[in-house]
Amino acid sequence: MNAFKIATTILTAGCMSLGLITAAQAQYETFEISPGFTPDPLVGIGTSGGPDETSDCGFVASAEDPDHVLYINDYFEYLNLAVEAPGDVTLLIENIETGETICIDDSYGTLLPVFESSWPVGTYLIWIGDFDQAGYPYELYISEFDASTEGLVEDGTFAIAPGFTPDPLVGTGISGGPDEVEGCGFVASYETPDHVLYIDEYFEYLHVYVDSPGDVTLVMENVETGETICVDDSNGTLLPDFAGEWPVGTYLIWVGDFDGAGYPYELYISEF
Repeated sequence: MNAFKIATTILTAGCMSLGLITAAQAQYETFEISPGFTPDPLVGIGTSGGPDETSDCGFVASAEDPDHVLYINDYFEYLNLAVEAPGDVTLLIENIETGETICIDDSYGTLLPVFESSWPVGTYLIWIGDFDQAGYPYELYISEFDASTEGLVEDGTFAIAPGFTPDPLVGTGISGGPDEVEGCGFVASYETPDHVLYIDEYFEYLHVYVDSPGDVTLVMENVETGETICVDDSNGTLLPDFAGEWPVGTYLIWVGDFDGAGYPYELYISEF
């Protein structure tokens, strides 16, 4: 169901007056996107809350000036917005064309908001609020991939920056499949990676390794450069281990094998 067709939370007129603004008036990042945008996710940062109270979505910095403006140029069958912060924050979105406003609070059993839906063409005003006016630093993620919070966007898909927690992040799956990768065995589907890793800020050192009961491989592709590497046996074992500096970008990850055995595995991502 398209959540923008139903205003799930409408602000009362006595609390806020949300008016049309220009991109230049946005306090933080402004985004203009169409399907297939890169990099994915886009990331906006800011500080939650402020003096202006909403009806059900806590406090925001300014009723007149949103924290972000999102311009949707072409229809998205799926798009998600997810917020990461050290405190209980909210996500408030207004569709300028329809005037519909929704508030997202706790999602996926956490205190952080995630909104997933089809998105019509239009201009959307976005505020990140909180209930206690604590002013939490936050990161707003905009992505065409499934999302949640605390770095784990879906099972095995990660968006990270230096200092991420928990460390290590762990993704699980089954190795191998029908698609052959030259020099690196077989993977489940070369069109669909087992994991996606979004690097939001440069890592001087990042460690990616796999634990499994069998001989597995690690295939990684940098979407921006098209560079692909294969990591096989490492440190005198049959398991792949890759460490070094990592530029900002989107990385597709497959865990393969040579014998089609389909080994269960754990993929670890760590700064140690």
